[in-house]
Amino acid sequence: MPLDITDPWLAHSGSGSEGQNEIALIVILALGWALALGLGVLAYRLLFDRGRLLLQIEALEQRLGELYSIPNREQIAAEGLPVGSPGPDFALPDLDGTERPLEEWRGRRLVLVFFNPDCRFSMELLPELASVQAAGELAIVATGEPDRIRALAAEHDLPYPVLLQESTEVFDLFRLVGTPSAYALDESGRIAAPLALGGDAVLELVRGRSAPRDAGATTRITPKALAHSRLLRTGLEAGTLAPEFTLPNLDGGTTSLADYRGRRVLLAFVDPECAPCDILAPSLERLHRERDDLAVLAVSRGDAEENRSKAEQHGLTFPIVIQRHWDTSRDYGMFAVPIAWLVDEDGALATDIAIGPEKILELAATEKEVAKARA
Repeated sequence: MPLDITDPWLAHSGSGSEGQNEIALIVILALGWALALGLGVLAYRLLFDRGRLLLQIEALEQRLGELYSIPNREQIAAEGLPVGSPGPDFALPDLDGTERPLEEWRGRRLVLVFFNPDCRFSMELLPELASVQAAGELAIVATGEPDRIRALAAEHDLPYPVLLQESTEVFDLFRLVGTPSAYALDESGRIAAPLALGGDAVLELVRGRSAPRDAGATTRITPKALAHSRLLRTGLEAGTLAPEFTLPNLDGGTTSLADYRGRRVLLAFVDPECAPCDILAPSLERLHRERDDLAVLAVSRGDAEENRSKAEQHGLTFPIVIQRHWDTSRDYGMFAVPIAWLVDEDGALATDIAIGPEKILELAATEKEVAKARA
């Protein structure tokens, strides 16, 4: 077949180097468009990812803002201990190492100021606390390195007792949401005013005046909900040998934990001024009367007469011994009431700590099922 030299492709092909140049130009243009398209896609992805990153940062900032938001006075009052409730008792060493129980101030109005040297607002408050004219007694509960606290107290020449806690055990007992903060306690040891949170509010409370409306503006807020607040010392664990004690009982003699060796014991820590303990007491008495497989022993606080009155009120016949301040509670690693452990026949803790009436009764019920299984 004869060739048609009018065909454009054949015509160019036949022109040698000129056709090759045109092909190279087409290839270069194609590569250029591909590169431009690729750069465009890359730019779009970068812009898209940057937008997503900005949205994530905005969401994170919003969450952080909610986490560290400053509570108003209503929120502070709702989270703190109610006015009129008993102030949680404790005993802490002062800067000289002398143990100072809260009941030492019973009969006098007291403002407890809670201080953290890692809190900038607490540090700013310190010079003013050193010079403020307090309307009554004042004591400072501090957390942190003891030597650092002593140095700060000496530097500012603090004229008030400074008490040292191991971690945050007393902070948590008083349901604190931040520092600096303070509570006023009346002569009977009850909460006399809502929680003061922030430097201005603390100073006003120390002076015997009401807190300002914007009291929450100068404080280091605890970055967690109060419902998740916990004591660092959460009680001895199951398997630990129960710390021995010999304490005065309500009959004028003494009772030892060792007296119960060979029996299983529900060991409960209570307080005559504790409302949940009042709820628990009748149930403990029923356990004492009805359970042959389980002895009930209560470690209480306060004076003997107060405990006898409470025992008569509830008709309690199980043994009640009285610890000095929180001495025995400290051995068991928990400053709270009501709490309980089950102690086995060999004097070891058979369970972890049970906190509150419901958990304590659940512990006793579980032990009943275990006793049936053993039988």
